[in-house]
Amino acid sequence: MAKTIFQETEFENAPSSVLYDMFLSSEHHSNIRGGMPADIQPVEGSIWNINNGHLYGKVLKLVKDKLIVLSWRSGVTSTAEDLDMIVILRFVQNNNNTIVELTHTLIPDEQRYEIYFKNWNERYWAPWKNYINSLNQE
Repeated sequence: MAKTIFQETEFENAPSSVLYDMFLSSEHHSNIRGGMPADIQPVEGSIWNINNGHLYGKVLKLVKDKLIVLSWRSGVTSTAEDLDMIVILRFVQNNNNTIVELTHTLIPDEQRYEIYFKNWNERYWAPWKNYINSLNQE
């Protein structure tokens, strides 16, 4: 049975517009992911990939500074029978901070659910916060 991840993380002193633009910028996305190659554009219908196809999909829906919806596949763990997963990122401005609400759905099984749950924290939220802090110190 398909699984769904729900996570929220708050970014201090980071406007939703900055976070939204960073996620959809190949350069910033690469820096957030520790220098992994990233190809992502702020264009609905465009194809994206991270780390030479390790993660890939299509940009399905964009609402400027508020919402990103992606189809999502893993070049490592997805099988031909798997449906495309869907990732929804909502950006909620909270005074000077932004809350990013993640919904990652259609995860095929418990094992991949555990991997993806951990990876969102370790490979996105924590590095993204560190990246923003490094930019704020410049």
